[in-house]
Amino acid sequence: MEQIDIKTPAELGQLMKRRRKELGLTQKSVVDVAPFGPTFYSDLENGKTTAQLGKTLEAIRMLGLRVAITLPDTTPPANSKDQS
Repeated sequence: MEQIDIKTPAELGQLMKRRRKELGLTQKSVVDVAPFGPTFYSDLENGKTTAQLGKTLEAIRMLGLRVAITLPDTTPPANSKDQS
């Protein structure tokens, strides 16, 4: 299984477009069975920075892709501020 580091919305969009084409799908064929519309999906493939996370994750799953988060090897110092 290949792992790809995605750093920007544009990189994610390019990967999704590549995968869709590998599967022989058009944007229309994806949207026809998706819980989102063509504008959302087109924007996603074009790297729109404000794409909704839930819909984005659904589109990723529909293409047979998955998201993995890599945790850092080190633990932040005890006095660091919680940023959640």
